[in-house]
Amino acid sequence: MTLHDADLARGALLLERVLPGTRLADEPDRWPLGEIAPVLSDLWQQPAEPGALAGLPGLGERAEFLFEMTRRRLDRYPTVAARVPPHLVEVARDRSRALAGAGAARLLHGDLHAGNVLRAGDGRGLVAIDPRPCRGDPAFDAVDWVLAAGGGEQAVRRRIDWLAGRVDGLDPDRTWSWCQVMAVILAVLVLIGGPDDPAGEEMLAIARATAWTG
Repeated sequence: MTLHDADLARGALLLERVLPGTRLADEPDRWPLGEIAPVLSDLWQQPAEPGALAGLPGLGERAEFLFEMTRRRLDRYPTVAARVPPHLVEVARDRSRALAGAGAARLLHGDLHAGNVLRAGDGRGLVAIDPRPCRGDPAFDAVDWVLAAGGGEQAVRRRIDWLAGRVDGLDPDRTWSWCQVMAVILAVLVLIGGPDDPAGEEMLAIARATAWTG
């Protein structure tokens, strides 16, 4: 996607218009791994030049924002909060800090989910929009694509291995580690949208296992 202008002080980006611009979130298959693989490769195929990421927030700051947002969501939805013990959020939050402080430092999209990917016309394929740019581990950008479809640990690990075989620079072990710490965040979102969605409980199971082994 072409960047026409930016005001980094205000966090504003002026990006090109995408037509027809159908969101993947509005399609029956919201998580097409085969189509998102080249998008991920294009996002962070080369290490950033020294100093190129100066001024961007680190991945740790982005993760802290997501965990704080999750805490506020649990305050607003007591029925969901009853299914998500507070310690699951805190254990995951602590682990995210350690993960964010290690690994490669690349320019990340920072908010790459099905609502922020559009289908473009003229054979162009998928286009990522509405980034929250940050610097850090590229595995973070892949989490929604391997975790949100649900299916439990083995299904998630199979998707990770499949994607890692097609995207240069994607570390399967770190991707799984990020899935473990992000599972509780995605579980809350899924349960708010659909309390009976089995993917929500599958993600909670991953979060519980992560907390137990911690």
